[in-house]
Amino acid sequence: MIDKSPPSFRNIVLENGSEEGKVKAPKPMKTGTTIAGVVYKDGVVLGADTRATSDEVVADKMCAKIHYIAPNIYCCGAGTAADTEKTTEMLSSNLTIFSMNSGRNPRVVMAVNILQDMLFRYRGMIGAHLILGGVDCTGSHLYTVGPYGSMDKVPYLAMGSGNLPAMGILEDRFKANMDLEEAKSLVSDAIHAGIMSDLGSGNNIDLCVITKEGVDYIRPHRESPFNYKRQAKYKYKPDLNHGTTTLAFKFRHGVIVAVDSRASAGKYIASKEANKVIEINPYLLGTMSGSAADCQYWERLLAKECRLYKLRNKQRISVSAASKLLSNMMLGYRGMGLSMGSMICGWDKQGPGLYYVDDDGTRLSGRMFSTGCGNSYAYGVVDSGYHEDMTVEEAYELGRRGIAHATHRDAYSGGVVNLYHMQEDGWIKVCKEDVSELIHKYKKGMF
Repeated sequence: MIDKSPPSFRNIVLENGSEEGKVKAPKPMKTGTTIAGVVYKDGVVLGADTRATSDEVVADKMCAKIHYIAPNIYCCGAGTAADTEKTTEMLSSNLTIFSMNSGRNPRVVMAVNILQDMLFRYRGMIGAHLILGGVDCTGSHLYTVGPYGSMDKVPYLAMGSGNLPAMGILEDRFKANMDLEEAKSLVSDAIHAGIMSDLGSGNNIDLCVITKEGVDYIRPHRESPFNYKRQAKYKYKPDLNHGTTTLAFKFRHGVIVAVDSRASAGKYIASKEANKVIEINPYLLGTMSGSAADCQYWERLLAKECRLYKLRNKQRISVSAASKLLSNMMLGYRGMGLSMGSMICGWDKQGPGLYYVDDDGTRLSGRMFSTGCGNSYAYGVVDSGYHEDMTVEEAYELGRRGIAHATHRDAYSGGVVNLYHMQEDGWIKVCKEDVSELIHKYKKGMF
């Protein structure tokens, strides 16, 4: 439940101290998104792109940015992924309790008031820029709520890094009492304008139509036209703070996990045989990138919690629940200097699962992820050869090739390729191969 005690402004002391150089201010982070919403004759239409970025790398091409709040209320989030997800989850939990106690759906303004109370207490420390839309007994409503707790009721709106071109479309074509098709077309075109003008927005367009009769969540409404295979290499130069390359992708026969084994301490190679795959249980694997101490401690703690869950519930934890558990742990320690980027993969009743979790508490579900300073090179290789209908041998070879080429281009990655395959009956370790031998195999005539 939401804390009802008076808000505290003690962070003002820290902010004043940071201006005087006594306290190191946090590094600002640009977040890429385009979200929009309009009120039409019979309800509300919300829209969002599906690209999630991590600095200059596209971390997830199918990120869901339209969040369920209540049966009659949905919310689009822009800003820090961890903040928007946790804020909307807390709001949804509170409104679910209200509905259970009262036997009726909440009003949209009630959700807005809870959000204002929640965000005002943190004075902008939560990076959540939200568009809330819904239909209740008083009609159709569209609100915007900012990270400082400000609120405004509007007939149409766009937010995120692509909001300027999106707002241009909305202001040019919006009119009162539009029909459904006009509203869907307007929101879709506004999101598309943001995608075409903003590097942080992209891929598909999702729409959510809310009326008194129910909700139609269209995912995707419009697919990205850029579905060709990548022909060239990435030219992105990564920030070489922590040396590692880890890679995981889903395909028809499970999940492939491939990692290098070089552990560095600054410019010194501390170990050539570091194990960067943590075997949580027979059906769960975790990968490490960042600070070895942080990754090992938190994933070991996650393994303990997963074991306790199995003892209490007489069944193993799902991949989704395990990744959310790790995300909640990270969110509680956000801003305390942790350095971790992890992938949690496994097999449960829903089939193969793959999630990315970082030290901010960000949690993403996807078909393919790569972390570490060599990730851009690994992405280049896997993007060019990935398809879901690969055979097992093709998947093994793609995983080996991705790590091997990353170690060839990234000085902080190296050692051997450790390759795992997550199957329905548990994971197996496929191979452990020296990257130098693989590079000579792939690049004959290069040296």
